[in-house]
Amino acid sequence: MERATLTRPTLPGGVDPLQLVPSREFDRLALLLSHSEQGAWVFCLYNTAPVRDAIVEALRARLDPLPVYEFTLSPQQPNPRDYLRHLPADAASRRAVIFFYDAWRAFDSGFFGYLDLQREQFMKAPHSLVFWIHDADRAAIARHAPNFFSRHAGVFDFRVTIPEQVEAIRGFWVAQPIGWDSVEERDRQERLYVGLLAEYEADEEPDQAAIAELLGKLANIWYFSDRLEEAGGALQRRLELTRTLEDRSGEANTHLALGQLAIRRYDLDGALERYEEALRLYRAVGDRLGEANTLKAIGDVLNFRKELDGALERYEEALRLYRAVGDRLGEANTLGSMSRLALQKGDNDQARALLQQAVSLHTAIGSRYDVAVDLGNFGLVLRNMGRMEEARPYLLQAAEVFEAIGLTERAEKHRQAAG
Repeated sequence: MERATLTRPTLPGGVDPLQLVPSREFDRLALLLSHSEQGAWVFCLYNTAPVRDAIVEALRARLDPLPVYEFTLSPQQPNPRDYLRHLPADAASRRAVIFFYDAWRAFDSGFFGYLDLQREQFMKAPHSLVFWIHDADRAAIARHAPNFFSRHAGVFDFRVTIPEQVEAIRGFWVAQPIGWDSVEERDRQERLYVGLLAEYEADEEPDQAAIAELLGKLANIWYFSDRLEEAGGALQRRLELTRTLEDRSGEANTHLALGQLAIRRYDLDGALERYEEALRLYRAVGDRLGEANTLKAIGDVLNFRKELDGALERYEEALRLYRAVGDRLGEANTLGSMSRLALQKGDNDQARALLQQAVSLHTAIGSRYDVAVDLGNFGLVLRNMGRMEEARPYLLQAAEVFEAIGLTERAEKHRQAAG
């Protein structure tokens, strides 16, 4: 699975989100949050996640220097008071604004009870609480948590009223690539795409192609977050949709992703089966980039099997295709794999030269995740060859980068590998 760079929330054509919603609502909310000394509890209605996120960014700028924090509710985090555990140590007792997202996901996990019974505890904190909800959520909260809802300071309406605008906004974001350099940015993207997926699925005539694309994006995010079961479930749904839609490119992409997931589960035979199917489909539709990605992946499987000559042949074929289509990320990834292969063949000078090319390209592209993968995998190959002293600096450098982008579990695994 590949990652790309994504900018902060915007709308199609650089449209200011405040042009799509009543400006008076924004001004009233900003005024309330800025001057409420005891903390206000408010509800903000929205009907599409990209506009919600864009308005949050505008509010963040308006409220500065007042601290603003975000908390996403879910079946795993249904208690709104858990936001306190996520605040910096010095923030629990000073005035701040907390944005809550995705209350609808926590409805069946005790959310209403937490909200209603803990209202007195909320009052003890100096924070203003802003719940981003759909209209149906507002009715549910009023009905099931009446004591909390009766104390709210207002309902602010940020729904986009023109259906064509909603459709354009959603379509714009479905088409955007994903990518992140921090755990906060990763979480924001997951929240955005979970929201969009729910919106499309709720339509009277769901856009199945958009749903398939969103499932692929979420699978990618979950894969890189080590949430493999969730990634696998999303990919299986996507595979069924692409077949229904007779989208051979989408089906090929999904087979490729499922193959990469199989690798993470140490199922080499399953991975190779997925990759061969993806390669057949990519060649059928004339997708040279997809073909290159798959050849590189097949090379990885053969490398794991210690079929080094076959692996090198696939890598070299993939590298030619990447360079032909101008894909620097694929070129960098392949150089990284070739560097580890050269190590196993005993060509140390060639291995380090290839590693440096891979790291340089990934750095130029701006993918710190892939820099960490380059360094970590190189170190792991050295360690597995019994060259621990040489391996340690690479493993520790990889751990440092993983830590910086929020992948703490991977960082710890590499520290442990370094000894």
